[in-house]
Amino acid sequence: MQTLETMLRASLWAATLTPDELDRVVRESHERRIPVGGSAIRCGAPADQWIGVIEGLVKMSVSQRDGRLSTFTGVTAGGWAGEGSLLRPGIWRYDGVAVRDTRIACVPRHTFERLVSTSLPFNRFLLMQLNERL
Repeated sequence: MQTLETMLRASLWAATLTPDELDRVVRESHERRIPVGGSAIRCGAPADQWIGVIEGLVKMSVSQRDGRLSTFTGVTAGGWAGEGSLLRPGIWRYDGVAVRDTRIACVPRHTFERLVSTSLPFNRFLLMQLNERL
């Protein structure tokens, strides 16, 4: 079973950080366990963390006004979600629901924002990731 620290250190973005920056991310982050059907991200809640899937699967979707659900992606082990919402302070604009029992890494907003403010390589990584999704 992969640990939170192992997952964080193995993430692609981790290679953009100095050893001290990465150590601080590891210290400030925490893990959450989410049962099948549980919420990793809830539409309308404050966007207060960047999430990575350690184990499991999170389905990202938006509820339409007519009640239909539109799923736009699934995030599997090693994947990350929420950076777009963290770059625009406010609330989550979509739901993230565990499709299987899931463990997620939670990087607090203040940690994410510090990296954005102080690490040019991290910013370049985020920009590349966001461009790939468009």
